[in-house]
Amino acid sequence: MASDPNARRSPQPDAPEPRPLGESPSAWVMFVPCITVFISSACVMMVELLAFRLITRFLGHSNFTVSAIIGVVLGGLAIGNYVGGRLADRFRARSTLSVLFMLSSGACLAIPALNNLFGEWPALWHLSLPARIAIHVALTFALPAALLGTMGPILAKMALDQGRQVGRTVGNVYAWGVVGSLVGTFLCGFWLIPNFGLYTVNYAICGVLALMGILFGLRHWWPYAGSAVIVFLTSVALGPWTWSRSLAAEWGMRDREGPEILFDKASEYSHVRVELDPSEPGRRVMMLDKLAHSFYNPDRPDALLYSYETVYDAVTDHASHGRNDLDALILGGGGYTHPRHFLRRRPRSRLQVVEIDPVVTEAAMEAFGLVPDPRMEIIHLDARQHVNALVQRKRDGEALPDFDFVFLDAVNDFNVPYHLTVVEFQESIKKLLAPDGVFLMTLIDILDVGKYLGAQIHTTMQAFDHVDCYFANEAEPGQGLEAGDRNTFVIVASDRDLHLDQMGGTPSADEIRMHLLPRRTVADLLARVEKIVLNDNYAPVEDLMIEVVQRWWRKTEHLRYFHRGKRLQAAGRLDEAAEHFLRVIAMEPRYYTVFLNLGYLRVEQGRLDAAIARFRDAAELRPDATSPFLNLASVYLLR
Repeated sequence: MASDPNARRSPQPDAPEPRPLGESPSAWVMFVPCITVFISSACVMMVELLAFRLITRFLGHSNFTVSAIIGVVLGGLAIGNYVGGRLADRFRARSTLSVLFMLSSGACLAIPALNNLFGEWPALWHLSLPARIAIHVALTFALPAALLGTMGPILAKMALDQGRQVGRTVGNVYAWGVVGSLVGTFLCGFWLIPNFGLYTVNYAICGVLALMGILFGLRHWWPYAGSAVIVFLTSVALGPWTWSRSLAAEWGMRDREGPEILFDKASEYSHVRVELDPSEPGRRVMMLDKLAHSFYNPDRPDALLYSYETVYDAVTDHASHGRNDLDALILGGGGYTHPRHFLRRRPRSRLQVVEIDPVVTEAAMEAFGLVPDPRMEIIHLDARQHVNALVQRKRDGEALPDFDFVFLDAVNDFNVPYHLTVVEFQESIKKLLAPDGVFLMTLIDILDVGKYLGAQIHTTMQAFDHVDCYFANEAEPGQGLEAGDRNTFVIVASDRDLHLDQMGGTPSADEIRMHLLPRRTVADLLARVEKIVLNDNYAPVEDLMIEVVQRWWRKTEHLRYFHRGKRLQAAGRLDEAAEHFLRVIAMEPRYYTVFLNLGYLRVEQGRLDAAIARFRDAAELRPDATSPFLNLASVYLLR
């Protein structure tokens, strides 16, 4: 039977519109609040872990930074929970969550730029260390934490609106939130950061949050517009194009790049960077976060560029009577300049070098000329773990050779690993030494403060019979000790009297002969701290060092303006860079390097007469340097 073309057809249903996340009546929607709180909680913990790593390049790693980050994140979550509860009672959950996810994505996107901005903000440089850390962390991370914290109450209400039992429903939401926090913590700490770096992980979090905003707001325009902006800015931050790299570095969204950067990689422990040192042609500097850790000059591979390494070398020669077949344990590899020098001077020796960070070793191989050597065993492990393992192996009857020397080169001012400073650790080291073995430890302090130095000397005295201390003037090698200057000290300990006051006969020994602290100075240091003994239960190294860090920051304020000026110069903002360089000169008129950089800048501006004047200033400050005169000759040729 033919169909009647004029017959009325029953209306067909319209194609179903996409439903926002949480609106579908299917059974799995009951789990939408749980899935969402899982994701938001994971993002909170990832942001917190990123915070620990991002601020260390400016503020170091200490109890102050740990406390500030945990406190700020918890405070932000508390504020967010309060606000979220109010929002849950007034607005529809889906639309509200869409907006909050988009705002959270934008707040996380701004974290790297804000961190760089506040790390270089002069207004914070004059504050006390705890205040500066707390304000920096709050300004950078409080908003993302608060925005992510708003979602918990809204999601709990969404779950309760499904009509389930109250106790079970709330318990499920909280449980999924905790599970999300656990997954975010382990995923970020053990895999994401080591494999992808801080910035990439941060921008991935932004992408996840933006996607959630879209899923909860499919019918609205704002998540699409917000996502477009986030995609563009993320492309700028991570893009391989020259223009994006330059723009992102200028905005603080990624680290600067250039031919002077020889190695740049984030690890589980720090941001490792090797770059050419502008203050000395040919020299390279290894930066771990914000600290210059090692120097190396390929034109002078045998040179010890740190004065404390000269102390190591002289004491080793004196205590070993010139032997070249020593067994030594070096805790802290860094640029591996001291281990390599040790083997060049003592070719029949055997070394164990313990460096916790394999990326530091990788950087030394790529940019510091380190090559494998069968005489040098490299162990990537925490120093205390390795020492404890060796002690246990000896206790179990394994025939291990005693070490003639143990060097501890893992302590500085901003990042003091307290577990390596305590008496229990030094007693373990003593068990690994030969009866006449020697322990040397590097640390940083200011003599007229001297709280950590005094405490560390007294702690070492509990483990060894004879303890002495040298200063190593890194700023002016070979010069005397300025009591008010930040300085490197080397503690030398043994159960035998090394008669260090009789040292001499070699160039390194002659150089450090006058650097041995007198007994009366040591006694004054001990009295100053009431003979504190650092131990596993009580090792307040951050409190002992706080005045040292604050003094150093105030004294080196000109360096912060100098580095800001260099970045502005690299970005082509020459007038602003010149203002920063001139401010440096006003603060520190004998800072040679700033005159060179200002001269280069004036050449870029075409102001050759001004460039000549600056290069002449540099030549007057350093008549022994060749750079000012070569630059003067080049400028005269341009005229």
